[in-house]
Amino acid sequence: PEATDTGMYLKTVLSSVKPTLDYLDIRLVTDIPNDLPTLMLDRIQIRQMLLNLLKNAWEAVPVPGGQISVTAFTEKSGICINIQDNGFGISKEQLASIFQPFFTTKENGTGLGLAISRQVAEAHHGSISIESTPGQGTVFHIFLG
Repeated sequence: PEATDTGMYLKTVLSSVKPTLDYLDIRLVTDIPNDLPTLMLDRIQIRQMLLNLLKNAWEAVPVPGGQISVTAFTEKSGICINIQDNGFGISKEQLASIFQPFFTTKENGTGLGLAISRQVAEAHHGSISIESTPGQGTVFHIFLG
């Protein structure tokens, strides 16, 4: 882990994904303040976690007409990052298993993305949780401490 300006880092990761979203006609809305705290992060792991969550979001939204919102704010001694989409949502039954290794609803999915994402968040003294409404969308709440 290395001291990381979390605001700048998040903006860098999101800018790397924006061309793909533009190509897919998915709107990316961001609210990343410049004054987020500096945290000790393994940048490769955090990038992988964010890319997993963003990829899930872009695979869930309608094309065209999809929208993904990424917001971040300071919370206690860390940051909270919310990744929200207007996709098809996740049923209550699926929510119970979504972080289990090898659980997937995708035809070619491995079922490892969310399990790994949870491990990364926990390794950074954080957590990851989810809210979803079928037919309306999903929000992932990531806390890093």
